[in-house]
Amino acid sequence: MFSIGWLRALIFGVPLAAGLAGWWAAQGARASRENRTDDLVAMLPGAVPVLNPFLPGDEITRQICDLVYAPVLRIDSEGRLMPGIAEHWDWDLQLTCWFLNAEKATAAAEKLKAIDADQWLAWKLDEVMAKDNEVVLRFSDPDGQNTEAALEHIADLQPEPASVVRVEVAEQARQYYAHFLENAVGAGDIRRVWFDGDIACELVVSGEVNAVVAELENYYSAQQGLNAKVRVVGNMSALREPLLSLHLRPDLRWDDGSAVTAADVKATVNYVLGQPWPVPNRDAFAQIQSMEVLADDRLRVAYRRRLGVALLAWVELPILPEPWTKGHPADVAGAVFAGSMPPGCGDFKVLERDERALVLAPAAAMEKQARFSQIQFRRGDSPFNTQVAFATGTLDLFWPGNEAARDLLRREGLVVRGAPPASRMMVLCNTRSGPLADVRVRAALELATDREALIHDLLAGRGRAVDGVFPPGFWFSPKQVPRKGADLDAAADLLKEAGWLKDVHGVAKKPGEQLTIELLTTAGNEPRERLAAALAEQWSKIGVVVKVVPVSWNEFIGVRLGQREFEAAILGLDYDASWDQLLLWHSSQAGPGGLNFSGVQDRQLDLQLESLAREFDVDQVAGHVAEVEKILTGLRPVIPLIADLQQTAVRTGLLAKDAPADDSQPWTLRDLLLKHAAPADARPALPMMLPKE
Repeated sequence: MFSIGWLRALIFGVPLAAGLAGWWAAQGARASRENRTDDLVAMLPGAVPVLNPFLPGDEITRQICDLVYAPVLRIDSEGRLMPGIAEHWDWDLQLTCWFLNAEKATAAAEKLKAIDADQWLAWKLDEVMAKDNEVVLRFSDPDGQNTEAALEHIADLQPEPASVVRVEVAEQARQYYAHFLENAVGAGDIRRVWFDGDIACELVVSGEVNAVVAELENYYSAQQGLNAKVRVVGNMSALREPLLSLHLRPDLRWDDGSAVTAADVKATVNYVLGQPWPVPNRDAFAQIQSMEVLADDRLRVAYRRRLGVALLAWVELPILPEPWTKGHPADVAGAVFAGSMPPGCGDFKVLERDERALVLAPAAAMEKQARFSQIQFRRGDSPFNTQVAFATGTLDLFWPGNEAARDLLRREGLVVRGAPPASRMMVLCNTRSGPLADVRVRAALELATDREALIHDLLAGRGRAVDGVFPPGFWFSPKQVPRKGADLDAAADLLKEAGWLKDVHGVAKKPGEQLTIELLTTAGNEPRERLAAALAEQWSKIGVVVKVVPVSWNEFIGVRLGQREFEAAILGLDYDASWDQLLLWHSSQAGPGGLNFSGVQDRQLDLQLESLAREFDVDQVAGHVAEVEKILTGLRPVIPLIADLQQTAVRTGLLAKDAPADDSQPWTLRDLLLKHAAPADARPALPMMLPKE
């Protein structure tokens, strides 16, 4: 990062003769550079990154990884859900029931197959299969609204109920369960097993569930120190499993020319789940019951429960070749990627990588769409050398800091663009205790918060004020119209309504009590401590006394937030490409171990959050999101602040011809490197013709 003072030194500290010579060289180099469009040179802010697509580290590396590794699904620049490796997808529902013997299972299947075609269509029933004492029905309706009618039709054949048995132990569960299954008398009644992390598993049992529970208890009681808990946690008439089918593009190839297959997708998911990497929407992956490769271009994924939002776990999930994952065991730190770069199937391929530079070129299928034949990312140099390289035309793009970006806006031949926000800052409020238990006080603090001032003073004007809890710019997110500045009069009125009146010193008080709020932040994080101080100053204008308390990260999360021992806390959260907010705001998550740190509880909010998490139809999501946003706006468990803004400085002449120089929309490397598709011509109107014509 460089400062205004550095720029002054650059402008005024260089002798005039040298400045004139540099200007002359820069003009000639700029003219030459803007007429040459075969390659692009970018200066990184630091070292050449390790391209670990699951732990990118920063926004710049994430954007580079996005060029090299293709995801299963994408979110395009308009915020829409788009194909990636998968060209399309569909949801089904699998219903499985069990019978006393194979004869009854066969009879049940034949009875269902004998139903007339119209009834099959009404039920959205696609397939019925019988194997041994099991019958499987597949419905095209993932909501399963007709499953009960189908089960009622075969009720006379007495399908056996099933139960879910949960086993929790003090150590890893997999090895013990595998050993148990090898010798279990009731192994034949265990239909499914799902591991909930490393120390718990759940079994779907049909038939003699009590016998299986007793055998599990006997087995684990003999294992010293495990402290196993075995209990039945659910019963069902049949097992319902949503099925997601991913249909892959048949023409996609890895860098070595081999085809991208469903086996690669399955192997990548297992590779990721084997490590605690913080991939987006990881919780949805944890709900996978099984994955089945149906063909090279088709993968079927079964989930444990109805979870429409599971689709978004596949958004921006980069895929690696199965042979590479087998030959390169993963590690927690992701060091394997530093030693061996896996082949990619993205729009660009790696030509060269060393400690000095990373060079990309368009993949064969993208050569016509790419705007440059090569992209060279050089190891970061000093701000001075970066400026000189840009002025002399040897550099086209770099990533300045916020302070520098503000000054660069005035430079001729250069534009500064912001990337889509990856995270946002907020103040989380404890809605159950202290002054912030009163929603009027929470609302007053929000009205007293001048976010534009925070952006100007702390981010040199290069940030965004954001509202709401959903990622901005997505097709399901409400359009945000951020409020302008602070409204101190309205804030003061709310405090008066809540009984807090200013004294002669300007401090809001009730009889025998002053309005004091403890604001937590993380110790050693200078930007957050500056933010806390700025908020304290702003809130003091309406009479609030703010006590800023920096604590260690472990205490911040594990103690203060985890045990709800706080009043207000500055919290940074990444944006996920997901509409699921249940873990953050549902009442069930407000207790120990839950992530609803604010403690907000509202029955209508719970119902909307549950509906949203279960929704399979992406076209219906926006309506649920609007309701959730409306309720949360009324409850105000959080004060939204600002989103991050990764700056990119690029030579004006290298922008696409139709790209405005002052565009404020989010922007990435992909937008610069690829040609935008021309809008499709309107279809000509066809005259109506009679059949005889």
